[in-house]
Amino acid sequence: MLDALKVSEGTMMLDVASGPGYLASEAIPSAIFPAMLAHLKEFVSDGDDALVFTVRNGRPIWRGNFNTLVQWSKAVTAIGKPGLHFHDLRHTGNHLAAKTGATLRDLMDRMGQDSPRAALIYQHGSREADRQIADAVSAAVEAERKKARKGKRRPLEGLPEAS
Repeated sequence: MLDALKVSEGTMMLDVASGPGYLASEAIPSAIFPAMLAHLKEFVSDGDDALVFTVRNGRPIWRGNFNTLVQWSKAVTAIGKPGLHFHDLRHTGNHLAAKTGATLRDLMDRMGQDSPRAALIYQHGSREADRQIADAVSAAVEAERKKARKGKRRPLEGLPEAS
């Protein structure tokens, strides 16, 4: 499994099987790479078909045994997040990825989604994003006004001059 880790153009990557016969290379956030590497070294065999997370006998973890196996309820309560579901981690990670300004296609590829509808679930509007959009539009308008004042362009029609 460790041979699936590599550095490409300064980015840490992990080759992951994301479906039958499909191997994708995913960029790993540098903030979590050391913990991920430690987990792989300690718990994962070197085989190409090695699973990243398994039960003690090496068999796959499945939804029906996960919560009991890892004592999920106890673990999330211990970190002050009772009621947190495992899928909430995927949702949070994908929401953070969406906030980077990545394109919908980029997000779909990263998440392994085939449809825009599925990827859009992770994109939430926010006051912060709304403010950033308004600021960017304002900056573009001001830049156009500045160019117009320097005689490089005609003023944008219909836009009042700033006072």
